[in-house]
Amino acid sequence: MTTLLILSIILSFLTLPPMTAKAEEPRPLSDQEEFRRELDTWLSTHLSTLNVAPSVAVAVVVGNQTVVADGWGVIDLESGTPATGETVYYIASATKPFTGLMAAVLDARGQLSLDSKFTSYLGSSHLADSIDVSRVRLRDLLTHSAGFQNSMITGRLAFTGEHDEETLWNLLAHSSSDPESPYGTYRYDNLGYNVYTMVQDRVTGRSWQDVLEETVLAPLGMKHTSAYASKSRLWGVPIAAPHFGLHPDGPKQTYLQKEDDTMQSAGGLLTTAADMGRWLECQLNDGQVGADQVVPADAVRAAHAGLVHVENERPPFGSSAYGLGWNHGSYQERAVLHHSGGFSGFSTTVSFMPEARIGVAVLVNDSTLGNYLTGMISTWVYDWWLQTESPDSVVSFEDLTEMRDRFRKKIAEDLESRSKRRWMLSRDYETYAGTYISDLWGTVVVEHREGDLHVRSGNLHCIATAMENPETARLELVPGRGIVIRFEPPTGPVERVIVDGDVYEREG
Repeated sequence: MTTLLILSIILSFLTLPPMTAKAEEPRPLSDQEEFRRELDTWLSTHLSTLNVAPSVAVAVVVGNQTVVADGWGVIDLESGTPATGETVYYIASATKPFTGLMAAVLDARGQLSLDSKFTSYLGSSHLADSIDVSRVRLRDLLTHSAGFQNSMITGRLAFTGEHDEETLWNLLAHSSSDPESPYGTYRYDNLGYNVYTMVQDRVTGRSWQDVLEETVLAPLGMKHTSAYASKSRLWGVPIAAPHFGLHPDGPKQTYLQKEDDTMQSAGGLLTTAADMGRWLECQLNDGQVGADQVVPADAVRAAHAGLVHVENERPPFGSSAYGLGWNHGSYQERAVLHHSGGFSGFSTTVSFMPEARIGVAVLVNDSTLGNYLTGMISTWVYDWWLQTESPDSVVSFEDLTEMRDRFRKKIAEDLESRSKRRWMLSRDYETYAGTYISDLWGTVVVEHREGDLHVRSGNLHCIATAMENPETARLELVPGRGIVIRFEPPTGPVERVIVDGDVYEREG
């Protein structure tokens, strides 16, 4: 069972009735000691009982003060190292607000105007005539409303790492128009953020990672936050390991780790709860952290502004608009700006209430029920400070427990069914081995080692397992996501492979 299928089934259980809670005055900051005690008791109990995410890190900011930046559980089940506020987590798409603020700062400086036309930066690159690229501004790229798509670019940047500047710009020509979401219409995707930073790299002559460090991370004093995976391994601080929490035997660590070549601008930050406290302070205080104005207030406000219409009622916050990386939702009749992130082994939710001046960041090293766990923790925090009760639309601990049991049973059944499949590869395994190349998608390498077929695509790798169709096998290059590889032609030398519908020809 794939992660996408698991999440689609989970979503079928959830509805979002109208908000009816009365907005209350937030508790005073003097209650923070009581809050910390109650949060510790609640999280310690529920995290161990649920047994899905090995650890959770939480940052809570009230006004201009971080009242909690701590961790619960362990960063991996093998070492048992406790999670703390200084534990590093990958935050996936919660990176987008950082990229958005960086873009707002560059716009305010006059270095890269958000209103400039995308065509000004294309150079010799040409997009398909079906794409109305003449209307696209850099701002549209960051609001998911540019009207075109390109999964070759997003796949290489987020998963395989097979790219360089020339390759990415060449692949841009293979973009296609989005018939369901034409220009000006919101459709969530990584592409706009990836393309924006392709432009930024070309214009500034510096990598987006270095520009982000200079414009946002360093001014905020986020010392253990980086868009380089290699840097985080030099800090000497604990790094949370990715886990698949719904395995029938309990959470299992997964192999897939981010590398520098897959830390991309739509999902490419490693950070800590302590640093996320500083990030939330910046959002709640118009660019101030402590007594210092670390980012221009106008840039922060520009990043917060809703720029494109969204229709999303997914709990707990929903979204009616999207800005430069921020969804505009609501909870307990109060506006909430928020963004979540999910990748194999990690889930994150970052949110804040501008009016109540409360911000919450929740980082989890699980990608199955992790997104619902981060939402449940976030709403518990808001309810505590607002003195409200969660509406029925919010996923409760009991809901998560029921989901866990239901899906572990389904996954166990799926694993049992797969174990009984018969191999349908008719040729000697050495016949299948080789390097297969696609100009669009990159490379697939098949190796015969110790009786198994090992398959690799850039940073992704797995051992193939049986499929009951002639000349096919199952791959799980991304943990939790099964895809099919087919070898062609059905007899004789293998000339090509079809992986998840994409064609790769044998090298040489």
